[in-house]
Amino acid sequence: MAELWDAYDKKFNKIENTTLVRGETIPDGIYHLVSEVIVKHTDGSYLLMQRDLRKHHGGEWEVTAGGSALQGENGLEAAIRELKEETGLNADKMKEITRVVHDGHHSLYIIYLCVSDFDKNSVVLQEGETIDYKWVDKETFEKIDENELAARRTLEAIREYNLYVRENNKNGGTMTFFHASQTKNIKILKPNISNHNIPLIYFSDKRENVLVYLSNAIEKFCKEKHFKFEGFWHKWGPYGFDKDGRLCLEEYYPNALKETYSGVKGYIYSCDSISTYKELNIQIPNAYISDRPTKVEHCEYVSDAYYEIIKAEQEGLITICRYDEFIKKRKEWLQKTIRDEFANSLLAPDYRFSLENKFADILAGK
Repeated sequence: MAELWDAYDKKFNKIENTTLVRGETIPDGIYHLVSEVIVKHTDGSYLLMQRDLRKHHGGEWEVTAGGSALQGENGLEAAIRELKEETGLNADKMKEITRVVHDGHHSLYIIYLCVSDFDKNSVVLQEGETIDYKWVDKETFEKIDENELAARRTLEAIREYNLYVRENNKNGGTMTFFHASQTKNIKILKPNISNHNIPLIYFSDKRENVLVYLSNAIEKFCKEKHFKFEGFWHKWGPYGFDKDGRLCLEEYYPNALKETYSGVKGYIYSCDSISTYKELNIQIPNAYISDRPTKVEHCEYVSDAYYEIIKAEQEGLITICRYDEFIKKRKEWLQKTIRDEFANSLLAPDYRFSLENKFADILAGK
């Protein structure tokens, strides 16, 4: 009997009323789901399985088990089943550590980490799938040559994850991901359209870095001036980062900071884990993006965003370049930037309205 799979789009969304059959050509733009499991013992060693000689990449080793999700299965269910079939090990607790899209294979990979104190002698080989197994200590595992493995994907995933954990431990414990919003009582953060025109959630592992997102200067100014607009508000981000990765907030016009943030109330949401979106490199220090709904673990109420930003500056967490200082250093840059932005903002009436009002002299050539 043919093996049936559910069909997915590139965003890991299931396509209803569409069935894929193993061995048949998968149409462009459609993918099938594959779950992979990395097994780590509580003593720090990893389980490697050797592929049956009759299989593709026969005789090579895998970290640890995996296969296609059957029709009706989600990623976790497929991972639990594949682990049982290929190793004989039973586990119902696994942590998703990454997702990978392979366009050439029309495959979506969800990679899980399973940490447990398994009896190391309880591994059972699967006829036609595996012919041997071995537990490899941490030091040996970290030195494995990628060419020894049937696929590098899981090795790269666990190495990246271990690096993340080590960096996290340097900072004193579990990493927290922060997200700022003016919307209260959010239990699940959901992706929204932003300047990249992709539904995403933006996070930072630094609380002080998300304070700037508690207000949007464009939206706030337009609403105060009763400018009628229906659509996604243009995001205004007058900040950069110094060589140490510290956020530097800049004032492009007098009193910009106070006008934008004074009296603004909002919420800082904290999440313990996120599924990162890797198809877009945002190149922002300490920032992460996700295209998946994310569970909120904690919510902090902010009664005045301006007060919190000034406090963060006083504590040395961020720097602020006030207008008087900024204009002395970057007047020519600002003039050119504003004129270029205005010329390219024909499809963003909210942004255009704000620029016309805030930078009238520059646009008039003064």
